[in-house]
Amino acid sequence: WNVITDFATDIQDEIEKIQIEETIENEEELEKKEEKNLEITDDVLQMLEEKSKKSLRYKRSFFVRMVSDPKIYNPKIVRSLPSTSKRRHTTSETTEEENLSVNSPTIDHDNLAKMLQQTNLKEFFSKVEAKYKFINKTTSDLSDRLLASAFLNNVRREEELIQ
Repeated sequence: WNVITDFATDIQDEIEKIQIEETIENEEELEKKEEKNLEITDDVLQMLEEKSKKSLRYKRSFFVRMVSDPKIYNPKIVRSLPSTSKRRHTTSETTEEENLSVNSPTIDHDNLAKMLQQTNLKEFFSKVEAKYKFINKTTSDLSDRLLASAFLNNVRREEELIQ
């Protein structure tokens, strides 16, 4: 009876130690997860901010070009102009500025595709969530196996001591 009670108290002590270690590990894991989530949200917010800045730059540039020479952006006026005449921005005599060509804004399809790929938040978060689930599953499986093997090792040691 004494051997059984000693064995039972040892097992209870081991279980309490394991539970305390698990709670400490769980708290550390939660802190790490929160830090990672904050980093991810910071990255996403930074990407969105950069996208909005690029968009504003493009709109400002477009507006400035449109104001500087509205004939470029109005197709009716462009069709009615003779192809030989040059466009003038001012009424002054010939200047170097008249020889400058003003290009209409163009869309860089490669950059646009990259921006659209970068801002697909659902896809981004689904990938992160899938990785997170995989890591959680593997770590929980490993921790369960380690706990079971530790318990079996303790039982074997106790059996060896009893014999």
